[in-house]
This record gives sequence, structure tokens and C-alpha cells, in this order.
Amino acid sequence: MPRPLLIACLLALVAGLCCVVVWSPGNLSASTDNGSNTNADFDADQQASSGGGRQPSRTEIGDDPVEEEVIDSAPVRGGVVLGDRVLSGRVIDAEYEPVAEAWVLTAEEGTPVLTEEDGSFEIPLGPDRYWWTFSREIIAWKDGRALTRKSVRQTDGILMVLKEDEGVKRKVIDGDSQMALPGAEARILVEVESDTEGGFFNMRRFVDLPLEVAPADDDGNITIPDPEKSQRFAIEVKHPDYEPVLTDWWSVRRDQPIRLSQPTEIKMQFVDSDGKPHAGAQLGFPWTRRILTLDAEGWVNLPPEARWGLWSVQLVTAEQRWIFLEIEEDQIYDGGAVATNAYPRLGKLQLEGSESPALYEVATSSQWQYWKSYEPDPSDNPEALIWTPVVADGTFTSADGWQADHTGLHVRKIGERRILHSEELVGEGPYEIALAAASLLKVLVHADPPEVLTGAALELIGQDDGSLTSAELGEGAAEIMLTNGQYELRLQLAGHPHKYPLGEIEILGKGVEHEFWFEGVHTLTGSVTAGGEAVFPCQLDLRSDNGFRTSVDTDPKGNWSLDGAPHQEIYLRVRPEDDWIEPVTGIWALVGPYQDQVYTDIPVARLLVTVGNYPEKLLDKITARREAPSGSSRGYRSGRSSNSSTNAKLPDLREGPAELRLAPGVVRFRTRDNDMPLADTRIEIRANEVAGFVVSTPPVGRIATRIEGLNGQLWGNVDIQPVNVPLSEKYPTFVAGNGSRPANANGMIGNPRVLLPGRYKVRMHNQIWSRDLNGQLGGGEASIEIEIGEGDWKEAVFHIGDDGTWQAPTSNSADPNGVPRDGSR
Repeated sequence: MPRPLLIACLLALVAGLCCVVVWSPGNLSASTDNGSNTNADFDADQQASSGGGRQPSRTEIGDDPVEEEVIDSAPVRGGVVLGDRVLSGRVIDAEYEPVAEAWVLTAEEGTPVLTEEDGSFEIPLGPDRYWWTFSREIIAWKDGRALTRKSVRQTDGILMVLKEDEGVKRKVIDGDSQMALPGAEARILVEVESDTEGGFFNMRRFVDLPLEVAPADDDGNITIPDPEKSQRFAIEVKHPDYEPVLTDWWSVRRDQPIRLSQPTEIKMQFVDSDGKPHAGAQLGFPWTRRILTLDAEGWVNLPPEARWGLWSVQLVTAEQRWIFLEIEEDQIYDGGAVATNAYPRLGKLQLEGSESPALYEVATSSQWQYWKSYEPDPSDNPEALIWTPVVADGTFTSADGWQADHTGLHVRKIGERRILHSEELVGEGPYEIALAAASLLKVLVHADPPEVLTGAALELIGQDDGSLTSAELGEGAAEIMLTNGQYELRLQLAGHPHKYPLGEIEILGKGVEHEFWFEGVHTLTGSVTAGGEAVFPCQLDLRSDNGFRTSVDTDPKGNWSLDGAPHQEIYLRVRPEDDWIEPVTGIWALVGPYQDQVYTDIPVARLLVTVGNYPEKLLDKITARREAPSGSSRGYRSGRSSNSSTNAKLPDLREGPAELRLAPGVVRFRTRDNDMPLADTRIEIRANEVAGFVVSTPPVGRIATRIEGLNGQLWGNVDIQPVNVPLSEKYPTFVAGNGSRPANANGMIGNPRVLLPGRYKVRMHNQIWSRDLNGQLGGGEASIEIEIGEGDWKEAVFHIGDDGTWQAPTSNSADPNGVPRDGSR
């Protein structure tokens, strides 16, 4: 089961938000186990002839059509009609050279553009998704280069660095027989912002990546982007005799085969609580983008992902829209029926004053955190909710929208965007909703010079319900009608993407006036170097205590600039892309309210990593972990948390020695191959120091512990303590490890221990656990001394005495060499 679906299942179990009743029992059919499925086919001819936007697509599964909207991935450039705002930047390679003909898009707008010869691009921007800040996720790629994602909070000066990606192989197999599937076809997709149109909310949206993926070879292997280099993509795999599978990036990283399953029909009926079929209704699966249409009797063939159980759908009928259903595993079987329960919301709106309730409307949404990810957020996107008018006597009946046991009810004035009131409802009602009268708020903003406020606007965010109210700031003044409550004020300057917090106010009655002073903005510039050399790529996060936040990037020379920085203290965090350069404790600085330049130089050292006698084929199993030097500070701001260690990616040591530029501290080397330990594991390096580290393996032997007369897997308390190990001084940072379990592991406790040559004491104590006997055995304490040399494999053999305590055989006690692996004396 894919990771997002597994999370959904667990949350659904906790929530217990079951809105369906199943009418008859049945058996659960077989299901796939390897990721979500999709039928988002792209038509090449449509892509070539279209200028962007969405294209409808239909694919047949069995007898039922699957309908969904997909994004036409044909890129655009030249002659594009730009919007009011444009996001611009350049795409370069690791050598800082421009990359032409690269594809670039934002996750929100979703339409790719091609870079020019100098690597530049411009993307027209639509409305911002979040009211509190401007932000975009940018995605860039090109054949032979890694797919790169980046979150930004500025609209220009963006640099995307595309590194090389030669790709990796993944095997496609039959999920039942585990046999390879030659000829399987795959395509690469990137996920963009969810679709919120057509009555179905937050359906996954993809763009087809223009990468040629050859069909699987005779061994079932396909070559795809390397998930360690390319970021967050999905793979759709198809075979004529199997259901298509959508495998996400997280699953691809695990280096497991992609399993396909043959079609299995499960036909179910959807009816209302009175047994009337939902004829012609649409059934949507938000995670996998499936949209199915029920037949005249309410029947539909369920897609493969439905067989897992614990899934959610959205049911849209001629009378009702987006009724959510959550279906348990034991309710899914061929021929079953699902009855929906609408939970219509009945209530009455009570107003203060003489205003008519008919001027208002209501809508519902989910109150459960998991479901909120699949429906529109009322505070960010109120227009996506389904609004029902209130009648003149204040009564209302809302049968659309979210229908479950717990529901959020929202009230607003007809024709206005702002939500005036929100509260949670439990059960069907009826309810009495009280709405306080509005008060007139007068706001006056001063600035020096006053021209800074030309074309500015105010945003007021309700602290109780998240409502958003906007007002133009003509000559520094604005008047707004608001209900009682607390609000946060932000200033939006003309031509600036940032929001500048002004403060908070509380409205308790009519005739409220507030006055604010805005100190204006300035341009803040700086540079980031490490040992005097430019740091690039590098992101800088800037934020203030009162809510201002943004990010900027360095250029290849390490310089950066921010237009529109407020005149106040700003905390700055430097985040190099190179994990070796950034100190484990982080890089923080405090920028004064009238400081215009910030220069950051990171102290660095140099570490030369070479390979000794370590096997070349195992070098890719070596990892590095950086730790802060002793006595280092915890970060710049008081109370701000910082890491004590972080992982850093090693270069490919098979290509020869690697010279690393790194911040001072401790580097711990590890290996994922337990049978091939490292001679040294730790090195501490100081600023301006040049040090070396040799990746090699020491001479080792192995000691295993076995219990006579027992089979199967055992767990127990075994201590192996050094008695006389001369080489421990030569390899002071060597760490004993667990070797692989031998083929004749019956009766063996855990894995063998990989140790330096010498003499050791093996001590058995307390009880052990036997899986075969499903119980605990033995007791007391016994010990054996064993001497091992380089390449030896010795066994410490114990048995259980007549009194039930551990015993060491006399032969073992007389033989200081223990028992060889083959059992000979």
C-alpha cells in the first residue's frame, strides 16, 4: 500500500468517520500492493496542437469509462500574453552555464515554458493560493539532467541548477508470480497543485515529463530518473494484460520491483438511504484521480485501488455535490451495495439588528484534519464551497458539501468573499446560529515618505475563523465593516509580493479607530562565502518577529539582494545546498533595522577522502554523518532549536580521491555492509585545517553464539567483552558490528559479531526467546573465552543444563579457540 494511502487508512480508523451502510456480507477480493493506479493518458497529437491548459481524456476500464482532466504538457514560449505578475529566472548547469530548451513550470500554474538560449524563463502568475504570503514551487528538468524542485518567495532573480542524471534501473514484475514483465511501458509524471474544479476537490494533477522511457527489456528492467538525484516524480507503468500502476517517488527510492496485477472485477451499487440508486452519479477518487460514472441502476466497476479498503470517494449526483464516503475493507466485494447517508444540515440564523437573514448564505466543510486535505479550505478558497441561501425567516437547509457526523458550518454575506462566522456542528441539527452585528473600523496608516502607500491595500485576517478582508488604502486611510473579534493587519504595497504586518486589533463595539506607523522599505544586499569562496547555490530565509518572511537566493558569485525589506530587525538563516558547508548548528545572523548590507563568511576546512583496501564494489554503501564540535552554540536566536547531527552525501569514491570543503566539526563514516567494517569511523577537523581520511577495512574475525539442541530463530542476552585485543590501540574508532547470518543459522542467537583479532569473553545471561517454541528458555549465567584471528569464524556453543540454567560444554572450556563454523575440532 502506498505511503499516503497507508496514512489515510490509519487516520480514517482513528477518526471513525464512517458515512456508509453496507447491505449484505461478502468476501474481500484480491488487491494490488504497490502504489496507486491512474489512467491519465496523454494524447500526443493534442499536445502538439494545443497551447496549454487542460485537455479532457477518457480511458476504458472494463465496461465503464474513466473520466478525468489532465494537463496538456506542451510547453509554450514566445508570444505569451503575460498576466499582471511574472515569475522570472534562469536555468543553469553545475558549471554555471545556461541551459537552453529546459522545461520550467510552477506547481500552481501548471503550464510548462521553455528556457531561452541564455537559460532565462518567464512564467505568467495567477492569484496566490495563500493570503499570508507569496510562494511558489518551481519545477525544472531536461533530458539527461535531474528533475529539480525549489520553493521560492520572490518573483525574479531565481536560479535553478540542473545537475546530470544518468538514470537507474527498476524491475517490473507480475505481482503474483514475481516473474519479469518484458515490454512493460512507463512514463514519468510530475505532480502539480491539486485540481479543484468540476465538483471534485483536490484531485491529483500531473504533467507528463518529456522523457523517453524504453520498454522493459527481457529481464523486465526499465531505466528511469535516479530518485537520489531527481526530486519527487511519479512513474506510471502499463502492460497490455495488467492494470496500470502509479508509483510515487517515495516508493521508487526503496529500490523495490514495480508490481503489476491482472484485472479483477468488483462491481458495486451505490444507493441513497431509501434504497434509490444514484443513477448517472459520478464517483471520484481524489488520490488516484479516478472519476467513474454509475449506470442507470447505480452500479459501477471499482478501480483496483478500491480493493484495498479504507478509501474515500466523492459522490456527485444531479441534486447533491461532493458527498464524501469512507468505505471499510470488509464492505468491499463483488455485488455489494453501499448506502449513502446525506446528513442534511438544518438550522436557523439569528442576527443582531434589523438586517434580513436573506442577505446571507451558508456552506459546510470537514472538521477532520485528514479530510481537509481533500477539500477546499474555507479561509483560502471560499468560492469553492457550495453555498446555500438563507431564507427570510433565517432558516436554512444545506444538503450539499461535506456530509458527515462532524461538520464545519460557515456563514457569509451574499456577494462577498469574506466568511463572517464558522463553527463546528455535531449531528443533524436543527441548530441556532447567532451572528454578531458588524462594526465600522477606521484605519489610518502613516509612512515616510507618504508616497510609499500609493496603490497600497490592507488585509485583515480574523484570528478566530481565518477570514480574510481586503480594502484599498486611499491616501493612507480605509473604512471596513467587520464583526467583533481579533484581527491581524497586513500591508500590501503596490509592486511588492511581500505582506508587511502592521499589528493586531480587537473590535468590541461600533466606531473603532486605529492608527499605524509604517517605517517604509529598503533594499538589503549581501554575499555568502565559505573560506573566501562564493557559496552557490544557497538560499537565505529572512523573517521578523512580527510576521514578515521571505527567501532569496545567491547568484554564482555568492551575492544576493532583497528589494522591499522592512525597516525592522530581521533574522537571517543561510542555507547552502552543499550540506558539507553548513555548520550542523546552522548559520544565523541578526540584521539591524537600518542595515543595508550583510556579509557572511563560513569558516571551512578541507578533507581529502581516499580509498585504501576497502572493496570498490562496496564503496556506494559508505555514508557520512556530520556532528557539531564540542562546545558549539545551539544557534543564533535564544530558544531556537538546532540539530546535533546531519547526514551529508559523499561523492562517488570509485572515481578516485574526493576533496571536500566543509564546516569544522566531526565527521562519522559508516557502512551499510555489516560484513565489511571500517577501520576508522571518526575524524574531527578544525577551521582552516587540511586533513585526510582513508576508507579501509581492518583485519577482522567473527564470533557467533549458538544453543545446542535448538532450531529456528533465537533472541537473547549475549555479551561479548574484550579480554586481550592488541589491535584496539591501532584502530581506536573501530566499532564492532553484526555480520550476516550464516546459512546454517538454526540455533544461533542473532548475527555473528565482527571483531578485531584477539581474545574475547562470551557471556550468556538471563532467558532467551525461541520463535519455534513460542516461549522463553534458560536462565542464570555462563561464559566462554574465545580467541579469533583474521578471517576466523568461531562459535561459542552453550546448552541448557538439567537445572534449566546455562552451561558451557567442557570441550569449549578446554579449547581456547572455540568451535569453528564447520563444527570440527
